[in-house]
Amino acid sequence: MDCDVIVVGVGLAGLVAAAELEDAGKSVIIVDQENEYNIGGQAFWSFGGLLFAGSPVQRRLGIRDSRDLVWQDWLGSAGFDREEDHWPRLWAEAYVDFAAGEKRSWLHQQGVRFFPIVG
Repeated sequence: MDCDVIVVGVGLAGLVAAAELEDAGKSVIIVDQENEYNIGGQAFWSFGGLLFAGSPVQRRLGIRDSRDLVWQDWLGSAGFDREEDHWPRLWAEAYVDFAAGEKRSWLHQQGVRFFPIVG
């Protein structure tokens, strides 16, 4: 088999990476330890739940949420109070920004539709 890129892991990050690579014209092979019925990484175990912050659906349902509230919640759980937390904190903050920004529209462009369930 020939390809430009091998993506290891069929979690959401691996699937997004593969989609972006294919959109850029690259040939991609994805490998994972799970079988075809268990793809999705952690999303498989969370039943596909996704984090959004201040989305139109949340507003329509009267759910008060924002990027800052999500970030406060994340900090309350993670702490990030050690020197070695520098890079994880930067990643987490970038992810929260993504969840409050382009994540929903990017997924929608990929054909993903949502069924709102508050968790």
